[in-house]
Amino acid sequence: MPLFFLAGWGTTTHISPWVSWHAELPFFVGAILIAWLQTGRQWNSGVSGGLILPVTVWPFVILILATLGQWAAGRLAYAGTALVVVLYLGLMLVCQVIGRNADVRNDRGAGGVAASQLATILAGTLLVASIASVALALAQVTQVWEGSAWVLRTAGIRRPGGNLGQPNHLSTLLMMGMAAVAYFGATSRLSKLTVACIVGFLCLGLAITESRTGLVCLVVLSFWWAWKQPMVAPNVPRWIPIPFVSGYLFVLMIWPEVYEALGGVLYEGARVGAEGAIGDARMTIWPQLWKATAAFPWLGWGMRETTEAHASVLHAYASSLPLAYSHNIILDLALWTGWPLTLALLLLSLYWLCMRTSAIDGPLAWFGMALVLPLAIHSLFEFPFAYAYLLAPAMLGMGLVEANVPSSGPRLRIRAEYMALLLAPLSAIGAWSAIDYLRLEEDFRAARFEMLKIGAPTSAHQRPPTVILTQLEAVVRAARMNLHDRMSLDDLEALRIASTQTPWSGLRYKYARALALNQQLDAAAKQLQLIRVQYGAEVQEAFRRQLTEDNRKLGVREELPQY
Repeated sequence: MPLFFLAGWGTTTHISPWVSWHAELPFFVGAILIAWLQTGRQWNSGVSGGLILPVTVWPFVILILATLGQWAAGRLAYAGTALVVVLYLGLMLVCQVIGRNADVRNDRGAGGVAASQLATILAGTLLVASIASVALALAQVTQVWEGSAWVLRTAGIRRPGGNLGQPNHLSTLLMMGMAAVAYFGATSRLSKLTVACIVGFLCLGLAITESRTGLVCLVVLSFWWAWKQPMVAPNVPRWIPIPFVSGYLFVLMIWPEVYEALGGVLYEGARVGAEGAIGDARMTIWPQLWKATAAFPWLGWGMRETTEAHASVLHAYASSLPLAYSHNIILDLALWTGWPLTLALLLLSLYWLCMRTSAIDGPLAWFGMALVLPLAIHSLFEFPFAYAYLLAPAMLGMGLVEANVPSSGPRLRIRAEYMALLLAPLSAIGAWSAIDYLRLEEDFRAARFEMLKIGAPTSAHQRPPTVILTQLEAVVRAARMNLHDRMSLDDLEALRIASTQTPWSGLRYKYARALALNQQLDAAAKQLQLIRVQYGAEVQEAFRRQLTEDNRKLGVREELPQY
């Protein structure tokens, strides 16, 4: 597990069409391999009963059934969407089962408290990854080792993201790293001085990300420590987080001046909307997506249909952003599955959180919950749940919580042979999706060059059909589709669906161009309107000029309507 996880957190390969695929793949491989090993050990042990299922698996089972139901009912545009959602939900289930069935023992080296080999390995891996990520972030922001293949280079350098490439993702990883350090300190595996030095270094890394989510997580984790300190580490002062939080706030406050003094270019943040809407992007998109939930409030639009739901209301707004997620897990679930199921899952989650936080009385369960909390908080403001490199450690932590708190209910178990029957299709989906992706990646690269008119067009070579990632295949096919004035309705519909499923301006422009070529100028102008709302007036005008020029070359003289 450590090598797989470290490979995922450390890779510098982040390329389209699935930017995080190379970073996420090792977590799927590692988790599924561990699950097979755990299942095989249970099978060979001859012990009756099987693997224990934590109660936390049931909401995810419900979501799997809901996804398959939407697929069967035709609510999802592509079968690949359903299969990828099932793959991620399956990863969450597998990690919880692994954590729940981890060996727990009384460890004299840990002060006589409950310990787990899984927790020790996971904490050690997180510790190494978080320290290395801070070093990488400092290398990025100071622009040293620029030619090194080990350091990811990004467009913005004031807010480094390590090799994850995103500052908020780095902040969540660092919070998990701090939880690991606290666990090692509470179980006497690290000295107090070592813990202090490591936490201080991680706080430095957290501060230079300038992540507001990281700030919230740090405060929550500090309160989590203060609440459970008498039971987790009675020999450590309850107030110990205060100097670290204070130091973090000090660095956070002076960092812009320090960065400017170093000669950096001030980070300007993401553009919001057409003429530069002011304020947090979430305050712009959340009301729009809330309105979109009203179209299908009971059953939702379908899993991962946020982009289509958003496009359905954009005509009523002057500015927005291109997006695939709502930046809030509750709103995403409401869009995907409807409000009734969303509220039911929310109430179950809050009930579980209250019951488990109250029952936790040792460092092992404390550590497990300290891995869950950063992901939960981050999910209220972004979509870390879409990334296996943050999901896997949090779900392992959830399993550790379930393994180390008293439970009054009956223990549900699954026999090893039945677990193998569940792992087999999950493994097959994962393996074949990797084959599909490697085939599609090269096609997508060629398609982007063709759309940007870079180099000579390449002929679409014959390759085996895509089995799992049909949604990506549709995007590549749409991007490489030859446009002409006698396109079939099926081709136009394929372009429409692909453009509404993917927040990519190039694909929306291509759909607009296809409409204009086929004498649907009003519909083409409306697509340009959506481009203006999401990407700004300058992008819209550039596309309008290009579209007009292309149409005139093909003999279309009629002007596009203005919206």
